[in-house]
Amino acid sequence: MCNQDKTQKRLLYDFKQSENEIQKLRNAKENQNKVVEALNLGNDLYADLANSLPSGMYRTRVFHDLALHEERWLGSREAPYVVEYANDRFYEILHLDRVVFEKNPGIINDLIYYEDKAEFARLNIEANLNFTPFFWEGRFLVNDSIIWINFKSIPRILENEDIIWTGILDDITSRKQTEEEIKNKNAELQKLNADKDYFISILGHDLKTPFNSILGFLHIPVILTPYSGILTPLQ
Repeated sequence: MCNQDKTQKRLLYDFKQSENEIQKLRNAKENQNKVVEALNLGNDLYADLANSLPSGMYRTRVFHDLALHEERWLGSREAPYVVEYANDRFYEILHLDRVVFEKNPGIINDLIYYEDKAEFARLNIEANLNFTPFFWEGRFLVNDSIIWINFKSIPRILENEDIIWTGILDDITSRKQTEEEIKNKNAELQKLNADKDYFISILGHDLKTPFNSILGFLHIPVILTPYSGILTPLQ
């Protein structure tokens, strides 16, 4: 009977211990859910903030073993990076579909105007080689129209030597068009000034001879002959 009591007490103790462990697991699960909810809320708030900005925001991971190969930056196949985050404005500026872009982030390289591809590749290679901020202004060919895009991003090196680039991009097409208009106006003014100077030089040359003749006549002495009232050159 004594052994039976001990067994029952042992079973009761084990049961209570099990209940305590189960409660701990439940508490841990609840805490985990709270952490997940807090993280999701933080991500949502971050996304709301990012999407409210007028600039496109992005975060890319560049693979260190691919970053220095120029051909990787010139086309969409086997791009040396993946995009870990991009806000809504990013897709709006570049006229990209989110699903298509996430499947093939290298499509950006295909959209760059062919005359600007080499500079884009060169500056990316230099920035990844020297771990310096990346700045680039260039043209994109989107829906048969050229738009100007400005990129700015800063690097952060990971333990595996991959580089995280966090940056913004802006559509500067209007600014570039204004700069081009000002440039054309200045060129027109310079041409008008050159034409004016040329006209004045021609006018001065053409008028020089008759003016000299007139001035010569003005220096010829004349006298009034008696009773005639006629001016004649002094002999």
